[in-house]
Amino acid sequence: MDAESSRKLIEWVESNNVSQDAMRAVLKKYFNENKDVIWEDALADYALL
Repeated sequence: MDAESSRKLIEWVESNNVSQDAMRAVLKKYFNENKDVIWEDALADYALL
């Protein structure tokens, strides 16, 4: 995960200001970038890709 995305996630959680759509976009990007090291079938089963 790039530094900016990480910073955003931490900021949202710490401020308890979590936008589901914004967080979904950041996490979906992270999962897609790392699907080769995370079980891709599990990501697909939970619609995380």
